[in-house]
Amino acid sequence: MFALTIKVMMLIAEKKIKEKQKAKKNEIKKNSYSHNTKEYNEQLKKKGDEYERYVSEYFKNQGYTIAEHGLDNGKKDHGIDLIAKRDKEVIFVQCKNWKISEEYQIDHRHIKEFIGNCTTYIEKNPMFQMCTIKRYYAVSDEIMDKSAERFISQNPQSIQKLLLQLP
Repeated sequence: MFALTIKVMMLIAEKKIKEKQKAKKNEIKKNSYSHNTKEYNEQLKKKGDEYERYVSEYFKNQGYTIAEHGLDNGKKDHGIDLIAKRDKEVIFVQCKNWKISEEYQIDHRHIKEFIGNCTTYIEKNPMFQMCTIKRYYAVSDEIMDKSAERFISQNPQSIQKLLLQLP
């Protein structure tokens, strides 16, 4: 009888453990789906737009004329958020207003993609070919991994990091 009671107790305990594991999996699923909601995506877009305007103001205050390429063209911006122009100097800017996270970081591939996007844009728009070109990756926090930081430090003629935190 004692052995039967222990077996029943073990079965009940196993069932409770499985139920807790299932509930935890469901909670994880629920949270991951909440990141794909229309409301969540709208909040991210608003946050990104706010940062692009902030970076735009930074360059305006330094005497540049700004084309808010990302705000004006949305997803068709070809990876270039801002184009800042002063005399014969043109700066292409990619803006990232991300939180520090181990899950999402900018790596060297993001940087290389931005450089490639700028090169393609310049080739398609010959008016920029006679200008001094600079590329900036503007970030609101230290969100670049070591590979991105290394790539930027090894290629200062191609790309520069601009850390501009929102007030």
